[in-house]
Amino acid sequence: MRWLLPKLMQLEKTLPEVQVALTTTTGHGVSFKTEPFDAAIVFGAQNRGGDALFEEALTPVVSAALAGDAPLTLDALSRFTFLHPTRDKTDWTLWLSQQPPPLPVMRKNQHFDTMDLAISAAIQGFGIAIADVKLVEEDLRAGRLLRPFQESVKTGASYRLMTREQPDDAAPLLAFRQALLTLS
Repeated sequence: MRWLLPKLMQLEKTLPEVQVALTTTTGHGVSFKTEPFDAAIVFGAQNRGGDALFEEALTPVVSAALAGDAPLTLDALSRFTFLHPTRDKTDWTLWLSQQPPPLPVMRKNQHFDTMDLAISAAIQGFGIAIADVKLVEEDLRAGRLLRPFQESVKTGASYRLMTREQPDDAAPLLAFRQALLTLS
């Protein structure tokens, strides 16, 4: 939603005749044969079809108030609550595995069901989140979040736009597809 909503707002201005109705799920697949959707944005490592929107690249983010004035070091991260976008520590573990020792110790952890929830918690100063660079672009630009390290790590997963092969009225779907690919 962090990436899509600004794009939909731009789409409404350029193509007001295209009506978009959103449905969200934490499941990352869609079956156009059994579901009434014309398009879906899916996330995953195994997705090969459709149009690539962007690859997931993770980096730590923190609110300015929580970060303080001094530059953050890897070792200093141990004092924060680590905000995880999933029920495991996979994303943080992947990012930390690409950093030089000594690595911080994840003493305090909070797990969320979505990356959006972890990012929102970071904005509110609850801890330091691991987030997709694309999904926090606007928060970084607006100063709601800081990116204390320039390093990011690709996960091998991506966001892809999948569309129904033969929709009833192809013109709006084609316009939606083209707009999303242009605005990406």
